[in-house]
Amino acid sequence: MKTLILGLSLAISSQLHASTPSYCVAHRSLGYGGLENSLEAFSNAIQGEADGIEFDLRHTKDRKTIIFHDKKLKRVSKGQNCDLKSPIHELTLAQISQNCLLQNGEVIPTFEEGLLLLSQSQTRLLIEFKDETITDSDLELIKNYYSDRPELVSVISFNRNILEVVEQKAKSDVFFQKIGTVRLKKWGFFGDLGNISALSTKYIHRSRVQKLQAKGIKVGAYTKDSAKRIQKYLNKGVDFITTNNSLLCKQIISKQ
Repeated sequence: MKTLILGLSLAISSQLHASTPSYCVAHRSLGYGGLENSLEAFSNAIQGEADGIEFDLRHTKDRKTIIFHDKKLKRVSKGQNCDLKSPIHELTLAQISQNCLLQNGEVIPTFEEGLLLLSQSQTRLLIEFKDETITDSDLELIKNYYSDRPELVSVISFNRNILEVVEQKAKSDVFFQKIGTVRLKKWGFFGDLGNISALSTKYIHRSRVQKLQAKGIKVGAYTKDSAKRIQKYLNKGVDFITTNNSLLCKQIISKQ
């Protein structure tokens, strides 16, 4: 009987997800032109009507939050007096903003500068916390800019503790009950996921996708850039694809 009930649940879940189109998330806001995690890339993705934008956050020595992927500035930054070799968490915001530029000439954006721009659109946001820090200020900024649209925002992380901070906040604040929490895992086949709204994974079996969806957990796949890989994971029934090739992803989904 339990096997029959599980089978029926999976079948119903598959039917529901079949009627809900999958969507594409621009990894580091790439795919529409512009340097990763830059305001230029954000603007281009918005103008290109991106389904979703993923971007990365790191914290400075003085606990300020900047939009940046790597632990150090050297790969995508420049500046004669810019410290490109030290970890970001050993530099203050002033040291970075006064001495460093992105390779495209922009000042490295703060979290608030990014939200100010992104909140002018209706694009979904997947906000990845790269280090082990999430501050009260981070949470307040999200709430301030998306108080009327919490459903557009998801906090995502490989770090389970980051998501638990959001869950704790949700106990006393209705806004945080309505945003998404997305656990990132390389392997989506096993492991305790906790109380999340979605899982984004590099590798996962179709049967696992269906089981998670039957529990009300959405499933995404990262970072799928070729037509073959995108189609493979769409065939597995995932809800979203995170990709560096957003236009190709949208084109494939439009033909489903």
